[in-house]
Amino acid sequence: MQLNKLKNNNGIGLIEVIAALGVATVVTTSLVALSVFTLRSSLRSKLLMEGSKYSSQQMELLRAARDKNTWTDFVNTLKSNKCVNLNTTDKVKIKCTVSTDGVISSISNPLDTYNSLAADKVLTGFYLTTDIVDIPQTVNVLVVSMWRDGNQDKISSLRSDFTNWQNR
Repeated sequence: MQLNKLKNNNGIGLIEVIAALGVATVVTTSLVALSVFTLRSSLRSKLLMEGSKYSSQQMELLRAARDKNTWTDFVNTLKSNKCVNLNTTDKVKIKCTVSTDGVISSISNPLDTYNSLAADKVLTGFYLTTDIVDIPQTVNVLVVSMWRDGNQDKISSLRSDFTNWQNR
């Protein structure tokens, strides 16, 4: 009787090996998918934090440029660099940027600059959301940081109204 049981169990070892390989494949595939998801989430978080940081820095540099100059000089610099963008169809609305030494300059072709960015880089600048006529007492500014996440465009932005608070 015991001899018959041993003869009927000949293929069991092969079936167990195939089942174990199947389980190992499912576990390995799940771990790889989890790792890829974690890396993508990490990059998204990093770029969001950098975009927010660059937007804040750009806003502070713009405030410093306003405070360093007279209000008239500040507004005239914005006008001369054509920082106004009222075109709502522009994909990249950024017109100007401020350097760390407070110099405001225009970005010649922001769409080309944005299109040439590497996947882990952020483009930051600003534009005025209202037209400047004469020397207004308030200037509306939108600071924008843009980056790509795969094939999606992502944005972090800050809006502020700049005023002649020092009456200079």
